[in-house]
Amino acid sequence: MGPGLQERIPAPLRRHWPLIVLGFATAIVQFWFFLASEPNVFPDSATYSGLAKNLMQGRWSGHGAGALTPGYPAMLALAFSFGGEDNWHAVVAVQFLLGSATPFLFYWLYRPLLRSRVLAALAGGAFLLDRVSLGLQTVPLTEPLAALTLTLALAVFVWSARKKTWLSAIIAGLTLLLNYLVRPSFQLLYVVLVTVGVVVELSYRDGRARWRQIAAHYAVIFLMVFAGARLWSWFSVVSTGSSAATINVYAQMINHTGNFMHLAPDKHARIRDIYVRELKAAGGNNANLLIKILGTLMNETGMTREEVEREIGEISRYLVWHHPFLYLEQVWRSWQRLWSDNSQYITDMTDPDGSGTGRIEITRLFRNIVTNPLTRGVYGFVERVLWANPGLLRLIPWVLVVLAVAGCWLRRDEPFSVLAIICVIGAIFYHMGIHALMQFTEFGRYKLPVQALWFTFGLMLLLLIMSEAVTAWRRHQAQRE
Repeated sequence: MGPGLQERIPAPLRRHWPLIVLGFATAIVQFWFFLASEPNVFPDSATYSGLAKNLMQGRWSGHGAGALTPGYPAMLALAFSFGGEDNWHAVVAVQFLLGSATPFLFYWLYRPLLRSRVLAALAGGAFLLDRVSLGLQTVPLTEPLAALTLTLALAVFVWSARKKTWLSAIIAGLTLLLNYLVRPSFQLLYVVLVTVGVVVELSYRDGRARWRQIAAHYAVIFLMVFAGARLWSWFSVVSTGSSAATINVYAQMINHTGNFMHLAPDKHARIRDIYVRELKAAGGNNANLLIKILGTLMNETGMTREEVEREIGEISRYLVWHHPFLYLEQVWRSWQRLWSDNSQYITDMTDPDGSGTGRIEITRLFRNIVTNPLTRGVYGFVERVLWANPGLLRLIPWVLVVLAVAGCWLRRDEPFSVLAIICVIGAIFYHMGIHALMQFTEFGRYKLPVQALWFTFGLMLLLLIMSEAVTAWRRHQAQRE
């Protein structure tokens, strides 16, 4: 390109061309995935649809209202208001539209760490290589919106730490609250991030000199999320009798403790014996067994649903505390499967007749990916190397820790870069850890809110390490000359 032509290109375009290229790439890939797919509706989608319809009528009620938060139903209500009730094509269109912001959020999050617009665009663009996260946008479940709001919350949180203004703290608190209202499992993430922010910043001399400003900043974020979450919890309890923040935690752990239910004490013999009987009838498959046999438990014991869940919670509490090694063994197995189980059943398979018929078909999107030579080549390579390699996937958390330590060392003189690295890996491990502690089911689904995050984060750290190695080599060569 000649000097004359360069001068005719506006300076912002010359300076931000990597971002422009990222925008074109995102638009092309997202548009292709949208046209090549159709909504992959799951049984759980009906629960969110029912809540969305009630929201459109100005009330929070219906099946699941006491255990869920309103973020995703609100998005469905927005899509239904434009496209009509149960118009899943409109829902998927909104999810693709919102999801198109994801590479730019990664760019914003990683740009200060990499000190290069080109490298930041490459790291953000890595999202487009994750066909599972791209395909997830066709599924009307909370996972795609949870992934987006988590990335937004992390990017805003790190940005606010740099800014240290009242407005930036309020915005950071609101985005973290939004993330919780989309997916209740993130209800304690703000505690993790605020703790990381305070500890990292006060570990530097400049931070200790500004401790009052730092304390005030993170206090605003903490109180924003705490107050918002407690307000929603109060409203949900008033409306439905329970809330996602106060639901019986131990009852949710039955997917772990049900595997050794026979060890429950005799005072719980009624429920214990029925559960053990049904577990044997299910071939020892404890995944979501409580949901399947809840009616049986209620009929044979004469107890209400709330009473059954309360006693299940008491049994789980007893089993966790009296048989901790059995519980921790379950948690370890859950942790490994969260990282390594395949997510094909979420994005590549569909039940065209609805839940329960057993007739499973390949999705239109997956057929188009494997029949198109370009997408088959690109995504097939990533599939063979990573997604279809459970042994490698089980090593990913350890690889991320090593890369994060290296990244922190290379950016040790930049407190906000260190803060960003620890916050991202902290959010990844928080999500996977919470689900490993609480659940032993649907591993391929529950890992998805952080899959694109760890995928791009790992590649970003590799780019960081390689760029620093190249810089060091050039410096060495210059000294020799």
